[in-house]
Amino acid sequence: MNDMKDVVMARIAQKLQKGMNNAITATTRLQEEGKISRDFLFDVGTERKGQQELIKFHPHDGMVGGTFRLPQEGPTPFRINRHAVGQLSAKLGIPGQYLTSLLFGEEWQRSLGYTILNTHNGWLDRSKMLVRTVGPEVRAFLSDSYRRLDSEMIFGTHIDEVFQNGGQLSDGYMDDTRIMVESMLPQPIEVSTEKNGIIYLAFGVRIDSSDYGVKALELRQFIMQGICLNGMVRQSVLRQIHLGARLPENMALSQKTYELDSMTTASAIRDLTKDLYGASAIKERMLEIKAATDQTIDPVKELTGLFRAGKLFKSEMESVGELLMRNDPMDGLQGDATLWKLTQGITRYANQEDVSAIRRMELQEIAGDLFNRIKTEE
Repeated sequence: MNDMKDVVMARIAQKLQKGMNNAITATTRLQEEGKISRDFLFDVGTERKGQQELIKFHPHDGMVGGTFRLPQEGPTPFRINRHAVGQLSAKLGIPGQYLTSLLFGEEWQRSLGYTILNTHNGWLDRSKMLVRTVGPEVRAFLSDSYRRLDSEMIFGTHIDEVFQNGGQLSDGYMDDTRIMVESMLPQPIEVSTEKNGIIYLAFGVRIDSSDYGVKALELRQFIMQGICLNGMVRQSVLRQIHLGARLPENMALSQKTYELDSMTTASAIRDLTKDLYGASAIKERMLEIKAATDQTIDPVKELTGLFRAGKLFKSEMESVGELLMRNDPMDGLQGDATLWKLTQGITRYANQEDVSAIRRMELQEIAGDLFNRIKTEE
């Protein structure tokens, strides 16, 4: 069994080395984009009294774009991120999938898309939005009640607390609209189970958020099986929705609130990170895992239920089923068909190279949510 533990330790060490680079890449991008990001309140629509619209939509650098008449700077061109196009379509009352298919389609479709955008913008009643930009790109059109938070401060505070509690960075990801960082303790814990043999577990924490309206700020405990690096996340201990009071006309006046809200949230993140790395939180997760290994399930019924609930695609359901049938200990799958084994089948599939980073995170959350039934049945 010592040989197996050595294999686990080597795999965790390799995971940490690669994951640290991913986390550094993500946080570096967060810092760099923060230097060129900007928020401003802007009106969409018109008052229908002969006044010129404040935005004119048109192609820009081969992408969707628009010229914004800014109060101090005059007409200023921006390209518009695909995610922001979806938000804009909702604000202007245009079916999002239809508008996106036009603006990213053939030439005649793009022409029609801009005509629809500008016509809607020219006739709808004027309303205020928070526009978030990074350099020359609009990343989001948000409510003027959107609660702004300093993600660089919050993630930095979290990472400092991770190191204070013996954790190491184990993964990270950032794209145009969201950021995620994972960390974990480098020493695995051996757990003996009656139905699924001996498993080696590594415990850590995932923090993820979006400054562009994709998701809430969340902090979750992360559980990884050492032999195969299958990982899942439990329920969020912090779900910070980015909605608050309506922003004042002068954005400078909201700076104090922005700083205070960010410091308050960062302080909460620090305390919760410490708690999740504490012995009591780890013990609670271990008890859940033991209970999951004792709970026998029907894999076909479970996978079909996840498919019908829209949580798994058909191809994913079939692939996870094949993994469960193969029952390979090196995949983290051994022993009887239990709730624990089902979660490992899902997360083992999530680790495949052809699964996108976003989908991998979603599948890890789906697997973690399966543990909710343990608490329900207690």
